[in-house]
Amino acid sequence: MIYLVGGAPRAGKSILGQRLCTTLKVGWVSTDLLMELLRVANAAGRKVEWNAAPEAITAAAEWFFPYLERFIWGVNSLADHYVIEGVDFLPAQVAQLSTQYPIRAVFLGCSRMTLEGL
Repeated sequence: MIYLVGGAPRAGKSILGQRLCTTLKVGWVSTDLLMELLRVANAAGRKVEWNAAPEAITAAAEWFFPYLERFIWGVNSLADHYVIEGVDFLPAQVAQLSTQYPIRAVFLGCSRMTLEGL
């Protein structure tokens, strides 16, 4: 089973991912690390800074999707269970992936988040 923890920045994805992998005794990765690997590899089209505009989030997730899919393909063939957390995928993409791979997903948000509270 691949466990995906997505959602807004600063909503607790890493904390939940770490707790989940500790409870299940499985490995995990943040999409932040995968994006950093793509940055080092100089992958064309990658996002260079955070942009919270809905269009920018969608464009970044669409650009990242082929890399995420291949990572999930690899992890699924190597491990029984794995946790992936990050901001770089969307619910529609998870729905698409769930037709090919055993996936459970949750998306976190924070309705009371303010700039002052960060």
